[in-house]
Amino acid sequence: MRYYGRLDVYMNMKSTNKQFTVAINSFESHHGGQSGQLFVRCSLYGQMDTPVVVVLGGISANHLVTDDHATGEKGWWSDVVSSKEYLNGEHVSVLSFEYITLNNKHLKLSTHDQAHVLSQIQKKLKLNPFLAVIGCSYGGMVAQAFASTYPHLTQRLICLVAAHRNSIRSQTLRSLQRQIVALSGHNNQGLALARGLAMTTYRGLDEFDQRFSQLEEADAYLKHHGQRFVSQFSPERFVQLSASIDDHQINPDDIISPTLLIAIDSDQLVPVSLVQEMANGINAPCQLHILPSRYGHDGFLKELTAIKPLLANFLSEQQHDSTNFQHSRHHPASFNQASTSRANFGC
Repeated sequence: MRYYGRLDVYMNMKSTNKQFTVAINSFESHHGGQSGQLFVRCSLYGQMDTPVVVVLGGISANHLVTDDHATGEKGWWSDVVSSKEYLNGEHVSVLSFEYITLNNKHLKLSTHDQAHVLSQIQKKLKLNPFLAVIGCSYGGMVAQAFASTYPHLTQRLICLVAAHRNSIRSQTLRSLQRQIVALSGHNNQGLALARGLAMTTYRGLDEFDQRFSQLEEADAYLKHHGQRFVSQFSPERFVQLSASIDDHQINPDDIISPTLLIAIDSDQLVPVSLVQEMANGINAPCQLHILPSRYGHDGFLKELTAIKPLLANFLSEQQHDSTNFQHSRHHPASFNQASTSRANFGC
């Protein structure tokens, strides 16, 4: 066990996948008010003396990106982060953390607050600037907030199924979910129903009809996932994180790190048009790949055959150039050429 700082970081250095807690001092939140002291669960797959890539998932993802064989816990993206892939914990290490909520439930949480927490983790662990920050769904929004606020710590940015702002349709759907929780008195039954409604938006419009032949089958599926969510989330945590999604907005021009954007053509929550809008505004070289899929927003979990080579190619190219890491602003008209592909890159 190695000790960092003053009772704020403990880490088992012998473990390949290290889980630890970082104490974050109270800070002024993005929308005002003190966060209160926070204890943030983290994981590091690999060693701190290798280039570090941050990987962040959706609001239901925890800090454990890949499997922890010592504890038997499963990671949420273990097919992408593993000894067999580019993010293998050897020549590249992977850092993640569990999203915070504010101690005062009356304060408004922001993706910029999550970005601040990541900057504090980087500082406490005394890490070099990140080789890349990869974010999926909500994690993509946090990654954007981090890259736009801390460009000196972000060599590269990768966002999957996330844009610089949210569509009105997706905001109304999440607003209805929070209203369901409020009408239930913030109990678990309301949270389960809200999650069930959310599950209908994560896949493409035709996917339910292709998968289920009877209403009872779909209903059982939604109830199962609702109850599973209740076992992991409190209503208060859900409401804070959900509202922070709708609040998310950054100026793409503030992103000056080379960027890879991956969108799914059937995504109900993050339309391709919004991702294209973001790509056109980024003030750095940018690649945009649009993948065909029936899985909609969940494509970042399902279309891994297509996604893994995109990540590996982008990261390997950028890692080769990372020794002379520095940012310079470019005019979008000259450098912001988003390359769009609709091919299935797994073929």
